[in-house]
Amino acid sequence: MLGTVRGPTAHAARIARERLRLQTAAGGDPAPDISVQLAELTRAIHAADDADPIAALARRLDVDRRSEDFLAFVIACCTDPVCAAALLRLQGSSAQHGPTIASYVSVSGAGDDARELALELATTHPLVETSILETRSDPGVTPVLRLWSVSPRVARQLTGDTAVAEPLQTVTVPELALFDEEQRHILDALGRALASDRPLTILMEGPTGSGRATAVAAAAEGLARPVAMLALDRIDRTPEALEHGLRALRRETALAGAIAVIRGLEELDGADETARRRRLEHFIGTARQPMVVISSLAGQSIRVPGEIVRADWTAPGTAARRNMWSVLLELHDPEHGLSDLDLDELGHRYSLGPGAMRDAIATAKLAAGRKQLTMAGVVSALRQRTTERLTGLTTHVRVRQEWSDLVVAQDTRDQIQALISRVRHSHQVLERWGLEQRVGRATGVAALFSGAPGTGKTMVAGLVAKELGLDLHQIELSQVLSKWIGETEKQLAQIFDAAGTGHCLLLFDEADALFTKRTEVKSSNDRHSNLEVNFLLQRMEAFRGIVILTTNLDSSMDPAFKRRLASHIVFWPPDDDERDRLWKSYLSSGLPVAQDLDIDKLVRNYPDLSGAHIRNAVLNAAFAAATRGGIVTQAALESAARNEYATMGRVLARDGRIR
Repeated sequence: MLGTVRGPTAHAARIARERLRLQTAAGGDPAPDISVQLAELTRAIHAADDADPIAALARRLDVDRRSEDFLAFVIACCTDPVCAAALLRLQGSSAQHGPTIASYVSVSGAGDDARELALELATTHPLVETSILETRSDPGVTPVLRLWSVSPRVARQLTGDTAVAEPLQTVTVPELALFDEEQRHILDALGRALASDRPLTILMEGPTGSGRATAVAAAAEGLARPVAMLALDRIDRTPEALEHGLRALRRETALAGAIAVIRGLEELDGADETARRRRLEHFIGTARQPMVVISSLAGQSIRVPGEIVRADWTAPGTAARRNMWSVLLELHDPEHGLSDLDLDELGHRYSLGPGAMRDAIATAKLAAGRKQLTMAGVVSALRQRTTERLTGLTTHVRVRQEWSDLVVAQDTRDQIQALISRVRHSHQVLERWGLEQRVGRATGVAALFSGAPGTGKTMVAGLVAKELGLDLHQIELSQVLSKWIGETEKQLAQIFDAAGTGHCLLLFDEADALFTKRTEVKSSNDRHSNLEVNFLLQRMEAFRGIVILTTNLDSSMDPAFKRRLASHIVFWPPDDDERDRLWKSYLSSGLPVAQDLDIDKLVRNYPDLSGAHIRNAVLNAAFAAATRGGIVTQAALESAARNEYATMGRVLARDGRIR
């Protein structure tokens, strides 16, 4: 006699029963005690009801015994070779696409119950709605002859394999995730919402990398439930890919009782995403349990029936981040070479959640190989992560200039050093000295560099980044600005999120193209432009990173931006002494030059040349000398200088002087 069946053995008993029934129905020689064997297997299955995964799934979906029995039959036909061979004899070549209700009747002897089940499966049935059972048959095929199958994910789950199928991701809580007091309050509320037995949409808003998905996993851990996540930024931007992902997500919630998470709602912003957004909203609106939607944009609207709960999630505080770095490094590399000061800097500089920290440590360890993990290695991994997220939206600028190459007035240089000092000592002033709670806004640093073209604004931005050990990312406005409503904001949000958590320096060159003055609304274009400016104002207010804006027309920028600046440095055109230093600096870089160069004459005769113009003039003269096979002469330099004046639209007299 078979005893009580537990765990996977319950599943094995179901397969054994379907083998006996199929082999008998397909014309095989029945065993003399087949009735006894079937009865024993049935008793064993029922006795193991609490531990039977198919029975547990049936209870979760609230389906009856006949549906449960048919599901077991389909699974056996799709996964067991003996059952598949018997079905082939019974059903013919169509068996390669799965069994039918008609075959099930032949095997089980079910009658009216099977007919009713066939009709239910053809209309609405939980096993079909959750994609546990799937059919390839045309809707016009009679219900009893439709071919049914299960996905490999269903078969694996019912044999104890809990790994989710693509494109879903499993979200787990890192070894130790520390949360500050504000976050713990959100986690408590999140846990209560997820425990609800009614449909509920939980919209979590917060910057990328701040630990939003980790927070959901932490709340779900208290409910002993797994988390399955569909990341919209990691699937193709097609309706078919979205449909496939949503179907997999609904199946996972049914199979494992997982909490469903959809990350990247902002990916569906824009006029060209209307169809996909509507499909997502329909999916959420028909869910039978709480569902979490994650967005990096605040104030996202989502049109779904029922209650919507919003959670404003931020990265943990500096102290919590520092402790997390310490614990995670100790767990993954006890012999690491980071000092307490290094941990302090990581906690202050990188506004990350525990999941992002763990990924950075793993990347750094992979790059280090057998060498000791160092601060430089961790920072390099974090920079790599930021660069990947900004690919296509910014240009990673390699800074080659040195401070000795910079020629500006002393008061301008002093303002630049004050800006660097503000960034370098922000941890001490704002956090250790307690001013962060008093300033009333984000602790990021935004600076405006204004002045005529070629006065060194972009060069200084690079030098500041180099001095602070930051990567410089220049915004590609052609990639960011979009005619589609909402698309520009989405791209900018991605940039600000990456810069805020990665602690790189953002450079908005010619920022007046984005940060324009708001105007009276006279058309939809005016309204759209004002919305973009309002969005930028909000993001600048909440930004925790470092951004430098450069402009030749600071008068055209919205005054509200200037109130949010930590520094406004004006770059004036060079005076005579500064132009003299610029000419000599470029000409002393190793060029073959004539002995009779008259730098004073160049300074006197071309007083309106900026540093960039002088650089261009020297370059043009050098290329002309290389073409002739000679050296850089006074005549060549004056000719190049006149050409620069011509490009500036200036009129020259015959003697070369400006009139």
